[in-house]
Amino acid sequence: NKKSFEEISIPPMSNRKLKYLTFEMDGSGWNNIRMGFENLILLAHAMARTLVLPPKRQIFHMADKSAGRVFSLDDFYDIDVINKVQMGLNI
Repeated sequence: NKKSFEEISIPPMSNRKLKYLTFEMDGSGWNNIRMGFENLILLAHAMARTLVLPPKRQIFHMADKSAGRVFSLDDFYDIDVINKVQMGLNI
């Protein structure tokens, strides 16, 4: 008996044991990092886990133009807004 997406419920953050899912940026370019991060947001939400973000680092193909600048996912996504809007997701 398969449940539809709407029927799947995730317990509120306050009612569950704290578990984590970590994300690490690999040595690839921005698009691969972006796709991996977006998939991990879905996994963390579905598995009721807190998503742990990596520290700042250089991103391949972006370092040449930004003179060695380091980036974090906060530079591209508004993590605070994602946490507020997505009930049951904790980053």
